[in-house]
Amino acid sequence: MTTEKALEKITDVGAFEKLVAGVLRVADPVYRRLIHVGVNAQGKTIKAPVDGIVPAGSGYRFAVTAFTTTGLKNLRGKWIDPNGDVLKGI
Repeated sequence: MTTEKALEKITDVGAFEKLVAGVLRVADPVYRRLIHVGVNAQGKTIKAPVDGIVPAGSGYRFAVTAFTTTGLKNLRGKWIDPNGDVLKGI
């Protein structure tokens, strides 16, 4: 089974977000200080403008993350719709 197929089988959105946040922390030094705010203590996703925030160095620079299980067909709207993740992150 490919990684892509294994990821598609994850139905618990909170578990998916925690997995992706953990992978980002390990895979890229920029994200090692990622604060994941998209899941509550019970592991359930919460409504928030972003799913994670990273203090990116000194000063007032930040990186934000947004995780989704939205299918490819709806991904463009999820990202750039007037209420999409990109604008919420800004």
